[in-house]
Amino acid sequence: LPGISAALYQIFLDEAGTHISTLLREFSLLEIDPDLPTPYPMARAAHTLAGISGTVGIGAVNRLGLALEHALLRRETAAHRGSYEALEVVRQSIAALESMLATVAERRLPAAAPELVAALEDQYPPPLPGLPADIEAVAAVEPARRRIRHPGHRPGAEGSRGGRRDDVLRHHRSCRP
Repeated sequence: LPGISAALYQIFLDEAGTHISTLLREFSLLEIDPDLPTPYPMARAAHTLAGISGTVGIGAVNRLGLALEHALLRRETAAHRGSYEALEVVRQSIAALESMLATVAERRLPAAAPELVAALEDQYPPPLPGLPADIEAVAAVEPARRRIRHPGHRPGAEGSRGGRRDDVLRHHRSCRP
């Protein structure tokens, strides 16, 4: 892949593989009990996979990973979070990400999956257009486990930077390519 050193390429493949394994493992819990809340490790894996893919310039994985992250967060406030149809789109998205990473392992760029990105948004649409709806969903899910540590973070200083919602918004924007 152009522009990626051999060391960074291997680090990416190793980390991405770990995050795919987490997505698959956590999704198996939702298959058993579709009404469970989104497992925190699952949302974190989608978030990190999107971020590291953006870092190395693999746009297709970045876009689908980000769409999956947003869908998993919106799922918390969805009236139909456990619907078979919605979970099938999540399953297909995880399978597509796994396939995309296999393509990357062959040193080729994967094709984008705009139909899955759109299907995720259709199944778990934001209550209001735009990023703030996603931020509210993040703040509603396991707030103590969702603490985001930014460079220069000082314990107890959250209020000095504008509060939890502002921290999440700032972090979320920094993850976009």
